[in-house]
Amino acid sequence: GFDRKRFVPIQQRNQCASPLTMWMSGWLKIRKEAIAFMERCKTLRLDAERRLVLRSHFEEFNKAYKAYRPPTKRRTAKSDLEPHVMDLAVMEEFRAILDVPQGTDLSTLSDAETMNTLFDAATVKWKQARKDELAALVTTAITVPEGIDPLGLVCTRFECKLCHRRDLQYPSVVAHICARSHDNDNNPDLYQDAVAAFWCRLGNRAPWSAKSLAFSTSAMSHLSSIVQSCGMEIDRTTRKDFSDAKIRLQCRTCHVVSGSYDIFNRDGSFVEKRYKAQMIYDVSGAVGLRNVFPTRLSNLN
Repeated sequence: GFDRKRFVPIQQRNQCASPLTMWMSGWLKIRKEAIAFMERCKTLRLDAERRLVLRSHFEEFNKAYKAYRPPTKRRTAKSDLEPHVMDLAVMEEFRAILDVPQGTDLSTLSDAETMNTLFDAATVKWKQARKDELAALVTTAITVPEGIDPLGLVCTRFECKLCHRRDLQYPSVVAHICARSHDNDNNPDLYQDAVAAFWCRLGNRAPWSAKSLAFSTSAMSHLSSIVQSCGMEIDRTTRKDFSDAKIRLQCRTCHVVSGSYDIFNRDGSFVEKRYKAQMIYDVSGAVGLRNVFPTRLSNLN
């Protein structure tokens, strides 16, 4: 029950103390802290009001995007590499429409023809921006000869700092789920933070970010010896070069255990079992393999 002995009369609380006259000397002592406190209160109030306005604008933008790409539309491998609605919302062309004061005319969002044109152009721009961003991760880690696509090199792999995968390749790395992880720390850009908060509230991921991705040096160290043993240059050989060379890998040790090996196509489908050689691996998936040597398909019969 209520303990009267522990009750402190409200008049004795500091928050309810009787006001005292503030002399100039006392005001000068607290003036700087008091003004800073009131400015923080003002900023928080204005930010909260701005977030409410942005939320209403995002709801209209979400409707426009659903008309452009209905939620019932089937996902495909190609669509997974395209921007999500929150990726588009943070782009400058759409921010100019959404990040406006309350009462601004938003009739553009209800113009299906105009919005579809903007969505199509923004999708192409976003995909190119992601390609350039990932290519920059490669070129800052290794030296790529002029005229060579850094994302097409056989040694190009990306590692994720969150899930610790080290075998991510372009373009599938764009669909990696960790690249859309929501950061609990507030973004200094209130608009971008509001975008992430709004669509995460709807069960979606945050806008795409490469901050959790890096060039996989460990994958390159494994692949370099394999590529060089095939008579190719690690900094010039592309995945297409390897595909055209039709090179596979044979394990030196697994036949000792089983006495047999399986043959697979490049797509991973099973072909047949053989009993006189070793397991065959595709070079493109050879990250982390040990005790292997290259062989051409003509040598496997």
